[in-house]
Amino acid sequence: MPPVLDGQLSDDAWKTAPRAAGFTDIYLGTPPADQTEAWLCYDTNFIYVAFRAFDSQPDKIVAQETKEEAGLRGDDAVCLNLDPFHTHQGTERSLFVVSANGSHVAYIGAGRAVKTEWKGEWKSAAQITTNGWTAEMAIPWAMLSYPIGHRPVTMGLNFSRIQQRTQVISFWANIGTRSNYELDGHWEGVVPPPFKPRFSYLPYVLGQVGGSAKGTAGLDVRAALTPTLTGVFTANPDFGTVERAVEGIDFSYSERFVPDQRPFFMEGENFYTEGTLIGRFFHSLRIPDFDAGLNFYGRVGPRTSAGVLGAFELDGRQDYVVRARQEFNTTDSLAVSAVGRNDSDGDNEVLVFHPAWRRANWVGLLHWAPSFTDGEYSGDALNFDLVYQTQRTSAGGVVHYVRPEFRADNGYIPFTDEYGLFAYVGHTTEWRAGPLRRLRLYPMTRLANHFDGRPFRRMATFYLFSETRGDWGIDLRVEAGRFERYDDRLFEIKVRGRVSDKFHNFGLGVQWGRQGGEDLLFLTPSIHWRFAERFSVGAASSVLSHRQDRFQHLLSLSYDLTKAWSFGGRLVWQDELTSGFLSLRRSGYAGTDYYVVFGNPNPTAEFEPMLTLKIVMPF
Repeated sequence: MPPVLDGQLSDDAWKTAPRAAGFTDIYLGTPPADQTEAWLCYDTNFIYVAFRAFDSQPDKIVAQETKEEAGLRGDDAVCLNLDPFHTHQGTERSLFVVSANGSHVAYIGAGRAVKTEWKGEWKSAAQITTNGWTAEMAIPWAMLSYPIGHRPVTMGLNFSRIQQRTQVISFWANIGTRSNYELDGHWEGVVPPPFKPRFSYLPYVLGQVGGSAKGTAGLDVRAALTPTLTGVFTANPDFGTVERAVEGIDFSYSERFVPDQRPFFMEGENFYTEGTLIGRFFHSLRIPDFDAGLNFYGRVGPRTSAGVLGAFELDGRQDYVVRARQEFNTTDSLAVSAVGRNDSDGDNEVLVFHPAWRRANWVGLLHWAPSFTDGEYSGDALNFDLVYQTQRTSAGGVVHYVRPEFRADNGYIPFTDEYGLFAYVGHTTEWRAGPLRRLRLYPMTRLANHFDGRPFRRMATFYLFSETRGDWGIDLRVEAGRFERYDDRLFEIKVRGRVSDKFHNFGLGVQWGRQGGEDLLFLTPSIHWRFAERFSVGAASSVLSHRQDRFQHLLSLSYDLTKAWSFGGRLVWQDELTSGFLSLRRSGYAGTDYYVVFGNPNPTAEFEPMLTLKIVMPF
């Protein structure tokens, strides 16, 4: 009989299920003071997991998050780490996390399924006891990618826990702070259930009055064609209800990176996107809103992954990225990508070759990318990382160049016409007693020239990040050197309170010095506070005194009416721009989604008194 999920661990299933014990502090490599036990079993529909987390001070267990799939930073939590293909690759691991009050969040391998209807529903329960807390979870096989066939397979397996009071992270199979996934445990003799293709549909209707009045409809389709291959198609998508990221106003010699929060591009994002020192060769935010899109990705062989993502406009613009990755063993792989844009203004394509390998403590990563514009070669870029890692220390260097004529229209490459070297050392120390909890040091230097030999940058930077036992964070940064013709020197200090509490925290950052030929002062106060477990308010300001005085003030609020329904909004005051919105929405849970939005969630647009109603009906 399958267990009943009530958090009590009294079912007969747990009495005979295999037990995992002897968890290890991943930093110290020793057993933590408060141990953890886990049990695992399965049937043709679900994987069942149970945890018993002992705690000598159960009155200090932290369990604040009440919403599902909302992230559990700051809570006591346990996690199932599952690697269905036994590849020992971090991108292939699926994580199922449950907090001490039963809230949960899942992270599916390769960044798959950001929508609840596409991710699938799973269940969890937890209970705080006199000697700690217990948790249970039931994960449907349908949520996972897994090997096809009728023979038993071996999967990578681990269990982990974070105890907020001590900030101790412990694992059943200790993979260490460098995440050596080949040290995971092994779940042997697993027989996954037969697979049936599944299709899910998310049509929507939208009406808008005020501003640019309109009525429209569209459709999202997700097809699970095999246990390893996923397809997503969208027609006439509308992202008007997506709360987009706000770009900062801090001084920068280059364009700032802003993440893309549109759901279509977040599906499989980890598979298509990689960051390097010189930037990203694919950045989906370069693609404007489009008329139709498709995205097929997943495993096409035991160690081979592939994907194609395309976005198309009726007027002829086409954007795409194609990627394939071959894993030769647990430490070596080769990925090849093509990123392109085609429209009436011309064509641009970037090919990316990315081998990666690891030998003992050494890690090597190479990205080489030639670009082509209207069919003609237009320069290339290279980023080669070589890193030496131990449990507490890492040291590395990056040799890089970006030729002056290099073009990546659908990428984020802040600078071209440079070549040089970046070198750094990082050291982390943690203490389980005493006034300091954690200390990180990062000295680094970056030297680069233009291709004609002129100096581009000569910069040295020192970072110090510290956390105290009283949950304070104190960060320091000192930077000095030359950028082009400017002699820069910057000093920064950030003080943060309640750093491990995502619902109640505050901070102040002060940066001063000289940059870009002018004196600089930059202030960044912030506070986030939740009241009565339902109402949250966040305020953050940025005030810059430099070549021109600038300011940005953000105010956000949310009120959880139920687990599914919420009321919220955001106001942005930035220089001459004022924008904002209020919303009532039911989203993030299975079933019909409703969005009632007054204003515009896009922070780059002036406020418009428009009212939007959007309904998404899954079937």
